[in-house]
Amino acid sequence: MVVFIGNLPKTAAEKDLCLIARLDPATPLRIIKKHTRSGEMRRYALIPVTDRKQARRLVKRLHGYHWQGQPLSAHLYQQRIAGNELRRVDWRAQTWIGVERRLTERRNPQAAPTSRVA
Repeated sequence: MVVFIGNLPKTAAEKDLCLIARLDPATPLRIIKKHTRSGEMRRYALIPVTDRKQARRLVKRLHGYHWQGQPLSAHLYQQRIAGNELRRVDWRAQTWIGVERRLTERRNPQAAPTSRVA
């Protein structure tokens, strides 16, 4: 089981995070840095835990904790893989009973408003 800690400050280090989380300094946690599309650097940590009780305590302790002026977000980590899809297996074969939104898009020539030239 793994706990996700997001919104880490720029100067976050593994040893500091272990102190804040009250973990053993030998805990094999990882701080990951990724660039967003806007070029901003995002930092988050993945902390392995042994059982669900320890994970809940860690999430309760760190979620909303202000570290260097930034509130941390903490939750159980769920890896994003193809088998983690939340849609139904046959979602493409299902008929849509609502109003088709694409009919009113500006790119649809039938739905495009006429110009109001006076």
